[in-house]
Amino acid sequence: MTRFLSPWLLLITCAIGAEDPAAKATKELSTAYTKLGGYIAHYHSERQGKALDSDLALDRASGRVISETKLTSDGATSVTRMWTDGDDEIFVSEGDQTAKMTGILAEMKFFGALQDRIGLGHVVERTPDEEKARFGLTPQILLAESTISQGVFTSTTPQPGWADAVRGATVKTTDDKTVTFATKTSGELTISRETGLLVRQSFPDGSAEPRVLEIKSVRVNPGTDAVKELSAKWDTSHATLRSSIALNGKCRAAIFQMTIQAVESGRDSGAKLDGELTRRGDELRTIALGWIAQSKVVDDATWKKMFDVLKKEQRARWLGESGVGKKPNEAAFETYLGRADVRERARDFLADAVKEMPACRTKILDELFPVRLKTTDISGESARTSIEDACVKAYTEALAEKKIQEFWGERHGQE
Repeated sequence: MTRFLSPWLLLITCAIGAEDPAAKATKELSTAYTKLGGYIAHYHSERQGKALDSDLALDRASGRVISETKLTSDGATSVTRMWTDGDDEIFVSEGDQTAKMTGILAEMKFFGALQDRIGLGHVVERTPDEEKARFGLTPQILLAESTISQGVFTSTTPQPGWADAVRGATVKTTDDKTVTFATKTSGELTISRETGLLVRQSFPDGSAEPRVLEIKSVRVNPGTDAVKELSAKWDTSHATLRSSIALNGKCRAAIFQMTIQAVESGRDSGAKLDGELTRRGDELRTIALGWIAQSKVVDDATWKKMFDVLKKEQRARWLGESGVGKKPNEAAFETYLGRADVRERARDFLADAVKEMPACRTKILDELFPVRLKTTDISGESARTSIEDACVKAYTEALAEKKIQEFWGERHGQE
């Protein structure tokens, strides 16, 4: 689990199906949540002159997820928002700052497919509703010990945002309408059997009265337009692009670790893994565009040197191909640099150069795997190398594409 509690409040976690005492109840309630087409819910908490109001919304048809939380204290109100516009982008704003992260959902889908084909070693049967909800984002609000855990949640299994909090919990009470969990770190959580939504959280903090978060209103299946309207006026024109690489870090490590274990156990082969990583190389490179938003693995001076060498080589190649003589038309050369095949050669040249820098490879792997992958035998070591090579290749190629655009501008459309 990764939490950004200041200035960005964001939660993204990875669920890989571990059983616990509350697993049966969690599965039942998660199924109810999965069946929802969407909702708009308002939560409220108030204590000692401080108030929290949070609006959460989800529309599965469009993929929109919206979260707006207002904290009021001593007459002042701060607002934090997180939302998607239906594409694979998450916007986060607080005050006058807005950030955008991309590729998070695409990476989760990549993990899920790899988990199905390699990691689990068996065919996973899912209902249409489960498959549709499997990689969707869902909003969450929970009280934490000294702050608020608010954010966007996704996983490789369909489940609501509160599910991670009830791992290892016990079922305290049940009735026809709700189930109440006694959790290890989040107090008591009461969940609706009908919708799978959190309806109440009671969080003890050592005082006579616990902190309480309650749902005050909910609209089930309000429709795409109703959810869209909530964020229609939120400005994203000045959003700064932030790297998404850390957000899926633990989940990335967990899924790839499971993949290595599948190879070591003999459930699947290293050859099959290699084939899958090669087949989906373009997809992984597209995902990597979200990783590199703020990449500093290569300094600006080194980039300039590499591009000086690259441009000189490309000029010589162009002169040889075009036969224009010693006084070429510079505009024609710039057009040549905009060709797709030239860009692809340049990308491969730059990516190979970066991969050959040991310090750069180490920095990339440190970003990708905050928890490094472990192995127990030679087959596992080979699988780990394949995974790391594929990820570093995707990262460096995406970074090279970005730098080519910065140095040479947009493509000119020549193929």
